[in-house]
Amino acid sequence: GRGFTDEAARLSVLLTALELIRNGIGSYVDHFPQASRAAIGLDAHLESGLRVAFAPFFADLRDEDLLAIPLDADLAARLQPLAPRRGEEIEDLYRSLAMRLRQEEHGRVELMCRPHAPQRCSDDFWKLWRRLQDSLGLGSHTHLLETFPQSRLAGTRWQGGVVGALDAAGLLHDRLSVAHGIWLTREEKELLARRGVTLSFNPVSNAMLGSGRKTIRDDLDLGLRVALGTDCSNAGGRHDLFEVMRHMLVSGRDPGSDFRRWPNPRQVLHAATTAGAGVFANTAVRGRLEKGAVADVLMLDPRAPGLAAAPLNPEAIVAHADARSVRSLMVDGNWLLRNGSVTVLDEPALIERATAVAAELRALAAETGPAIDAFKAGYASWQGTVFGTATCSCCGQSLPADHSQ
Repeated sequence: GRGFTDEAARLSVLLTALELIRNGIGSYVDHFPQASRAAIGLDAHLESGLRVAFAPFFADLRDEDLLAIPLDADLAARLQPLAPRRGEEIEDLYRSLAMRLRQEEHGRVELMCRPHAPQRCSDDFWKLWRRLQDSLGLGSHTHLLETFPQSRLAGTRWQGGVVGALDAAGLLHDRLSVAHGIWLTREEKELLARRGVTLSFNPVSNAMLGSGRKTIRDDLDLGLRVALGTDCSNAGGRHDLFEVMRHMLVSGRDPGSDFRRWPNPRQVLHAATTAGAGVFANTAVRGRLEKGAVADVLMLDPRAPGLAAAPLNPEAIVAHADARSVRSLMVDGNWLLRNGSVTVLDEPALIERATAVAAELRALAAETGPAIDAFKAGYASWQGTVFGTATCSCCGQSLPADHSQ
């Protein structure tokens, strides 16, 4: 929001990096919201030692306007991050970041296009997306059909649906990563699979936000490349891929369902390690331990409490491992965590300063917090009206008219 500072931007990236390292996550897509501070975010990523697809987001349309959500416009404006919204600003930003990364010549941090979501971008921003992608040779990451209202909006804006429109615009390809995809049709999933798109499955944040349940078994059967996401601390809680793996493992295990079609641990481990590698331009990033691949290695402690009595196999890792099992983490041949100690950052100093800055931000936001309660009545009325026509994305049953899933 408006109280965010350059220091807060740097600390937020590095504190996230610490959490990821301690949880055994060596690479991720960062859809960075504070685009006006992208240069600071990039510096922090280079400092962190992690492998990052850095994707400062851009959009020029707002959900509250597109979906006619009755929010207080003045208060909403105060809560919006100070992100550039003019196309030329976005283009200049991306070209300067691309030039910076070319000069670094290390390949550990890559730039990705980050349209926040297709429906939040005007036709001109779709053209900007395609221009940046093609001229700079970038992959892309975006939200896609995360919620029912967005799905309904897409059906009215694009005849034949948003996925077909993306394909016609030349934006579906094997360097595209899409998050969520809860409200995709079977035909849209098949098209994404044919184009080699990576789908980021975020079951914890989907449950946290009431966005809907995903039939991930169907996605796998249709050949979609399914990777896993934690979806950030503000929507999904912890950056804990062990937690997300178990959510994928139990997805679709409804009473009476065919247990033979439930996702199995090897499919889950593939989603957590290998499937997401395709978003990186560096072809040596494969998500596998093999000759010619980058030296990105996670070492688990077989004597950790969760694994001590278990056989060493994918089933045990998916079902029993957790952050306490993480012993060492190497990225690009460099140790970030060695025998339980973070080696790339000054962990105590970073946590101490981040704690102080967070307290300052909370103090600044104190007067805004109670004001947000004024949103609730109008939003609840809008929600009841919109979801009165919805059916569950997973089972097809009608949803109650007074609340979402």
